[in-house]
Order: sequence, then C-alpha cells, then structure tokens
Amino acid sequence: MKKWIINRLSPINHNLSEGIEYWKEYIFLRVLFLFLILGSLAYIFGVTWCIQANYYLVASVVSIAYSSIVFVIVFNTIPLQIKYYVVTYMALFLGVSLLISLGTDGAGFIYLIGYSILAALLFGLRGAVLSVIVNLLVIVLIGIGLWYGIFNNYRISLIEPGHWYVLSFNILPMSAVASIPLALVVKGLKQIIDSLKALQRSLEINIEQLHKAKEKAEESDQLKSMFLANISHEVRTPLNAVMGYTELLMHNMVEDEDEKERYYQIVFQNGQYLLEMMDNLVDASLIESHQLTTHSNFFQLSDLISELKHLYESKKNSETVSLRFVENLFSCAEFALNSDRKRIKQILINLINNAYKFTFIGSIEVGYEDANDTLLFYVKDTGIGISEENRKNIFRRFVKVDQLKGGSGLGLSISKSLVESLGGKIWFDSQEGKGTTFYFSLPKTEEENLGNFNSLIK
Repeated sequence: MKKWIINRLSPINHNLSEGIEYWKEYIFLRVLFLFLILGSLAYIFGVTWCIQANYYLVASVVSIAYSSIVFVIVFNTIPLQIKYYVVTYMALFLGVSLLISLGTDGAGFIYLIGYSILAALLFGLRGAVLSVIVNLLVIVLIGIGLWYGIFNNYRISLIEPGHWYVLSFNILPMSAVASIPLALVVKGLKQIIDSLKALQRSLEINIEQLHKAKEKAEESDQLKSMFLANISHEVRTPLNAVMGYTELLMHNMVEDEDEKERYYQIVFQNGQYLLEMMDNLVDASLIESHQLTTHSNFFQLSDLISELKHLYESKKNSETVSLRFVENLFSCAEFALNSDRKRIKQILINLINNAYKFTFIGSIEVGYEDANDTLLFYVKDTGIGISEENRKNIFRRFVKVDQLKGGSGLGLSISKSLVESLGGKIWFDSQEGKGTTFYFSLPKTEEENLGNFNSLIK
C-alpha cells in the first residue's frame, strides 16, 4: 500500500530540473490523492442522499464524474495532459451538478472555486480568467433556469432570487481572487525558474569553456615542453657548425681554396638554417597572439617560381632526390596573382623542405592548377608517406612526426595558418611508403586573369 501511494504521488512526466512543470505535477498529484480520500466520503453521503430523494439522474451524473476522476488517479499510464483536462472539467461538472441538486446545502460552490484554482494552476492566467468567465456563465444560466422554473424539482429551487444574487456576487469574486493571483504567482515563479535555469546553463557553458581553456593551456604547455626539449639540439647543431668552421677560417687553419669555399658554404647554410628557424619562431608567436598580417599585391607568378627554382638549384639538397617544377603549368608568363608574395613563397619553401626531409630517393614535384575561382598549388613527393596515427597531428604546433629529423615542428603549422590567413585551404593526400601530396588553394579575384601583367600593376 505504501509503495502504491508513493508511486501515485511521485511525478513521472517531469523531473526537478524542469522547474515549474515538476511542481505543477507534484501539487496536482497531491490534490488528486486528497480528492481520492476526502472526496470518497463526500461522494458516499451525497449519492446516498440523492437516491433517498429520488434524484437518480443526479446520482448517475455524480457517479460518472467521480468515477472518471478515480480512474485517472489509479492508472499511471494515462498521459498527464489527459489527467489535467479530466480532473479540471469533472470538477466543473461536479460543481454544476451538486449546485443544482443540493443547492447551498452541497459542495457545488466549493467545486466551482476548485475548478478555477485547478485551471489557474494547470493552464496559467488564461485558464484562470476563462474559469471565472465559465463560472459567470454557469451562474447566469442557473439564474435563468430558476426564473423560468426549470429546476423546480431540485433543491436549488428553494433559494430565493435575492439570495441567489447575493451568492452569485460572492462566488465570482472568490473565484477570481482564488485563481488569478495564483496564476500570476505561478507565472512569476516560472520566470524566476527560467532565469535560474538560463543562469545555470550559462554557468555550465562557462565551466565547459574553462575546462577547454585549461585543457588547451595544458596541451600548449606540453607542446612547448616538447619544443624546448628539441629546440636546444636543433639550435646547438648548426650553431656549433657555424662557430667551429668560422674559427678554422678566422685562424687561417685551412689553406686549400676549395676547402675554404666548402667551409664558407657550410657556415652560410647553417646560418641560413638558424635564420629560418628564428623566422618560424617569430611567425608562430605572431600567429598565437593573432597579430600575423598579410599584404596583398599583384605579382607575376612566373617570377616567384623562377626564384624558387634558382634557390633550390643553388642548394643542391640531394643527389638522390630530384626537384621538378612542372613547366607546362607555368608556361603562361603573364599570369598575375593578387596575394602576399612573401607568404606564398614561405608556404612553398616549407612544403618543399618538408618533402626533402622524408624523401630519400625519387622526386619532388611542384606545380599549380587554375581551378575556376581558386588557384591550386601542390607539392608532391615519393617519400615515406604519413601513417594513419600521425595524420591528425600533422598540422599541430611543435609536433614532429619523426623525432630523428631536424626542424622545430613549426613549418606545417605555420603554413596552415598562412594559407588560412590568405583566405585559402590546405590539405594532403598520402599513402604510407609511396609518398605524400600537399595541396593548398588560394582565392582569385575578378582582376586576376591571363591578361597583361604590366597593365595590372600600373
């Protein structure tokens, strides 16, 4: 029995986090339970009196109404909204029936007031106002029935017209006072609960953002620790070469001119490597602080490609790896691109250098294609490729796929940021053991065409 009562009193359609809806169901279930206990006594005495007075129709109506309410109380499977409507309108039905059959001796007026309270609780201010109007119509219609003698066979006919008017003017204000303020209180509570829930959601979002910021900070610290662990070696190695060979040359410890020239070349290459590393560090700092800027101007793409070809011809990076610029794609010497020449060169150098690191034999191919509204660049190599586990980290800062390879782990990350700052996209396609192709696209403006370059820059 105890378990049955608890199940009937516990909201099952709402939970506490829903606020006012939970409490509406909570109060409603307790009203039903009280009705089940107290209403049973009133029903037994009322129906007994109606049968003794030969009011069989009234006894039947009251029995149907009361049975409907008991039915929705007992069965939890009935939807809550149906329970709301059944109980509310059965309260109205019982109020009218008892008022007609028993007059002021019964609980008719009390049920009408209860109907207004339930309407306000369940349906808000609109329900409260509508219930007062319905009560007014009930009183008016009963008054008309009394005037024309329709209810002469019932106890309500014993009420004098003056007495009825007094009762009517009392019941209407009581209905309004009992229902409308309650509806306003429920509305106010709902607004307060909604505000608290919005505040709670805002706090949850802030907490989530703080957690993400914390994770990002921890990740950044971890990445920087990895970077610092590698950078000392990356800086010390070329710096030792610069210092060592410079000391040999300063003290004239090398007499052979070809040997001197080779040492000068080594010092220059290592110095250039250090300079590129410092430039990457500066760019990474600017990107992290959102201070990286780009400057767009028209420039001749063929000049940039020629400059890159000359740069890598002088470097002669590898005897087993050939670097090839696809000539047929660069055949149009008059193509003018409106973008940041310095940054595009930096992106291509980063991608070519990255290809050299992981290509031991074979070729590296550099090219671009005119793809409608974009210009598509690519750097393709026949190197070792990128494994599945490393693909998701390939553009992360300070991450090196192969710790044995040189570099700061910033080249691809910086390239991605540069491409995006120029309004483009970067991606790659790789097969482990067969090679990798990096692509990046840049938007073209309406002015960029295959016309005369000189006319664009004037």
